[in-house]
Amino acid sequence: MLWAMNGTLLAKSMLHSSSITSTSLMLAFIIAITLVFVDKIFCLSGALEELTIMLGIGVLFFCRSKAKPCAKKWAGSEEGQSTGSPECFPSASHPDVARLQTAARAGDSVTANNLAEALHKAGREHLTGASLGTLVSVCARAGNAAAAERWLEEALARSDVDKPLVGVFNSTLSCCAKAGDISRAESWMNRMRDVGVEPDTMSFNAMIAACARAHAVDLAEHWFEKLQEEGLQPNLVSYSSLLHACAKVGDACRAERWLQTLQASGIQPNAICYN
Repeated sequence: MLWAMNGTLLAKSMLHSSSITSTSLMLAFIIAITLVFVDKIFCLSGALEELTIMLGIGVLFFCRSKAKPCAKKWAGSEEGQSTGSPECFPSASHPDVARLQTAARAGDSVTANNLAEALHKAGREHLTGASLGTLVSVCARAGNAAAAERWLEEALARSDVDKPLVGVFNSTLSCCAKAGDISRAESWMNRMRDVGVEPDTMSFNAMIAACARAHAVDLAEHWFEKLQEEGLQPNLVSYSSLLHACAKVGDACRAERWLQTLQASGIQPNAICYN
C-alpha cells in the first residue's frame, strides 16, 4: 500500500511542477501504475520500497533536466513560424554552416546570403549570433543594405542569441551612408539606443558621411556636434567627411573654417582633406 500512496504523490508532484513536459508526465503515470501492481504482487520491506521510489523520482528529474535545453533553445521561435523539428542538435551539424562561414570569409555576399536563407528555413537555431553578425558585415561591405538590415533585424528579434555589438550596427550604418540614405541611417542610430547599444565615433562618422553624400552639409555639421556632445572625440575620418560635405555644396569658406579647426585639434590632415 505504501508503494501505491507514494506513486500517487509522485504523479501529483510532477503535475504541480512549472517545468512539466509530456515525457515527464507520462513517466510519472507509468511509475505510479507500476508501483501499484508491484505492491499487489510482491511483499517487500518498507526500506526497499522507499529506495525504489527514490530511484523513480531520480529518473523523472533526469529526463526533465534533459528536456530543458531544448525548450530554452526553441523559446525564441516566433509564433506561427515553422522552425523545423524541435530536436536538440548542434548548429554546426548542418553542412551549410561551414559553407556559410567560408563564403563570408571570402567576401561572397551572394552565396553567404543564399546559404543563410536556406539555414533559416531549416531551423533558426542554425544561425548563431556570431553568424548573423558576420552576415550583416559581409552584406554591408557588398553594398547590399537590404540584406544587411534583414539579418540585423533577425538578430534583434531573436531571444536566444546575444545582442548585436556596436560594430554590427556600424556596418549597416556605413552601408546606408554609402547610399546617401540619411533616413535609414538615422533610423538605425535610434534603434541602437533603443536596444541599449551606445553609438561610438564610427557610428557618428557614418552619419556625417551619409549627409555628405546627400549634399546635406548643415545636417553633417549637426551630427559632428552631436558626436562631441556625447563626449566622443572626432578623428580624421570625422573631419574629412565633414570637409567632403562642404565640397559637395561648393562652400569653400565653410570648408576652410573646418580645416582650420582640424589643424587646431592636433590631428594631422591628409591629402584627402585638401582635395
